[in-house]
Amino acid sequence: MIDLDAAGRVTGWAQVLDDAHFAQIAPGQSRDDVLPRLGHPFDTRYIGWQKLVVWAYRYDTPMCQWFQVSFDTHWSVADVSYGPDPRCEAGTTMRPPGSLRASTRDATRPAPTSR
Repeated sequence: MIDLDAAGRVTGWAQVLDDAHFAQIAPGQSRDDVLPRLGHPFDTRYIGWQKLVVWAYRYDTPMCQWFQVSFDTHWSVADVSYGPDPRCEAGTTMRPPGSLRASTRDATRPAPTSR
């Protein structure tokens, strides 16, 4: 997460997508409690029959999983969990080293070149 001042200058940054920060999210918290702790989710899904909105956070881990926060209709945290990352191949439980960084690069921009 990157902190900016009123002029738009970077004043600090922190890696918040880790187990220590995920542990701060608990049922009953609001969406406004989650956003400043974890930032915007990588993916959002609606589970119609349960009437839940699920935010998923992809993070650097050797396991094929991402962190999920489920919200009820009042935007209160209903549940938190780790779930399978859809980018992993079916039946795979481990991600190859460095695959997260390579796979999340914006495909619309060219890869960086060495100078």
